[in-house]
Amino acid sequence: MNSVARLFRIFCLLALAVVASTGCGGLSRANLYDGPPLGEPEYRLGVADVLAVEVKDNPSFSIQQATVRPDGQVTLPLVDDVRVVGLTPAQVRAEVVRKLEAFIKQPMVTVSLVQLNSYSFYVLGRVQSPNRYTSHGLVTVLQALALAGDVTPYATPENIVVIRRFPDGQRRIRFDYPAVVDGTRLEDNIHIQTGDVVYVP
Repeated sequence: MNSVARLFRIFCLLALAVVASTGCGGLSRANLYDGPPLGEPEYRLGVADVLAVEVKDNPSFSIQQATVRPDGQVTLPLVDDVRVVGLTPAQVRAEVVRKLEAFIKQPMVTVSLVQLNSYSFYVLGRVQSPNRYTSHGLVTVLQALALAGDVTPYATPENIVVIRRFPDGQRRIRFDYPAVVDGTRLEDNIHIQTGDVVYVP
């Protein structure tokens, strides 16, 4: 077994241990997310993502493709290195504006994502192909399950959960597959965030 396969197996075992310890099978209230409805996620930049920065009326300060380096930074004209890992495009824009104000009066800046390369998540449990998945665009829980070949005949799809890290720790977000498919709980079909684990008991 190579090192990548070994690391993936360890991760799967840890994820399964988390699920087991939180009582996923019965969907107990322990560690179950009960906050406000989850809206569209704000994508946060990761290593290898590519962004574009446009400075209005100053094309020499703009850049069409800036790749986030392993140190979490990008190099931009005039302002040099800017740390962007973990920031939303709006936060990056605010930081670039702050740095440009030393050179330009009231700079008008647009930051856009060119390519998502750091977006990844896991689909584990009773699916056809449990694995780590990547995508160049945001996917929903249903789309993540489709990437994994859908649930097996032995699954309990009404008890699927998305395991996500919140500021106060990990929480399980309920996903009632049959109810989503029949349209009674469409709000459960949220977008996956980087690092999420979709678990099918």
